[in-house]
Amino acid sequence: MDIDKLNRILIGQAKKAGVADDQVIEGLVSDAIDMACPYVWKARPWKFRRKEATVATVGSQEYAELPDDFGGFAGLRYRNSTSEGWQLTYHDEDMYEYSFPNPQLYTDDAPKIVKIVYDKDTEKWRGYFTPRPDAVYSLTLIYYIKYGTLAEFPEGFEKALIAACWLFIYPAGSQSWMAADMGLEKALADCEEYVDSINQGLPAVVRRGRRFNTDGSDNVPDDWYNVSDGSDY
Repeated sequence: MDIDKLNRILIGQAKKAGVADDQVIEGLVSDAIDMACPYVWKARPWKFRRKEATVATVGSQEYAELPDDFGGFAGLRYRNSTSEGWQLTYHDEDMYEYSFPNPQLYTDDAPKIVKIVYDKDTEKWRGYFTPRPDAVYSLTLIYYIKYGTLAEFPEGFEKALIAACWLFIYPAGSQSWMAADMGLEKALADCEEYVDSINQGLPAVVRRGRRFNTDGSDNVPDDWYNVSDGSDY
């Protein structure tokens, strides 16, 4: 959605809601957009946010840095040419530290378990592995990208974004604020079902009625059958 359009819509709605001072309106709307967009972005595990990237381990190094646009973990898998490979088991930091208080004991092997940690010094996310990798392993990271700009929202999120903005314009706890909160939940549910759904726009399975409820033997087939070639059976 275009930022200028969103501004105009919200400013017009704010004036109708009784806010008269233009400078106050512009400030409210600008701040509301800045807070509402990341809120909607992370409100659901939207499919349009999912991404895959290769993360390469370094031999004898406990961690690997994750992509700069990392915003949430979905999965990490390893595949090679000699086995089926496996999905690494994810532990949050507390569980990881409880289960492996001394990771130096688990070294020189293929990674099986991962925790995700934000490093404040480098301002990057890292994946820490147990056992500590003994070589270079190409891991496929499935993750959710972090919020960047309003333009990254796909078409169809306009209603949810506008509804979210009003959460940060109305006084918290007021009736209008609670109404906006309920409206936002409905808008998010609609996006989840109609906008972000992978089934949106896919052709339905053709179901044709049988001309005869028999297949020529003693069997009595169901009255309906999934076909796609126009035949009766």
